[in-house]
Amino acid sequence: IERAIEQDSSIVIEGCQTICYFLQQQGKINEAKSYQERAVNYHELILKAQEERSSVREKDKLESHNASDIEVNKLRQQFSHHSDIKTAYFVQKNMEFFPEKPFYVLALTREVSFLEGIHETDHSKLVNSLLEENEFLGNVFIFILNDYLNMEKKLKRIPNSMIYQKKGKK
Repeated sequence: IERAIEQDSSIVIEGCQTICYFLQQQGKINEAKSYQERAVNYHELILKAQEERSSVREKDKLESHNASDIEVNKLRQQFSHHSDIKTAYFVQKNMEFFPEKPFYVLALTREVSFLEGIHETDHSKLVNSLLEENEFLGNVFIFILNDYLNMEKKLKRIPNSMIYQKKGKK
């Protein structure tokens, strides 16, 4: 079980609980407690990682993504089917907890006419549509940049962050 835990971090809690139960049955209470504590500590790490991945702020450290060209091209293809996507920036958030599991940030600017205006429901529809269509991005935060000019300036400074620009627009 220990070797399995080393190879697959997704089973740490279950593995520790199994070992803990076994050790308790053997009367090795102190050893069992160490596995119980390990499971609790790992659970706390998971909660911190979820919190860290729940938002993207201007102060967050963002860097170039490590996705393959094939994955990025799939995204570009997907964006071309959405006439309201003007530009797309794709980066990674630097993670303190579980940095080996990339957390991608996809920031989009939408093209809207003056008469149409910007509506949050339209933003939500676009984000939800992209999440449903997307194949590879399990761990991604998608948001619309139209109201966040400082964030767009920050993204522009990251090498290779702009992965899509609607044809005919600069």
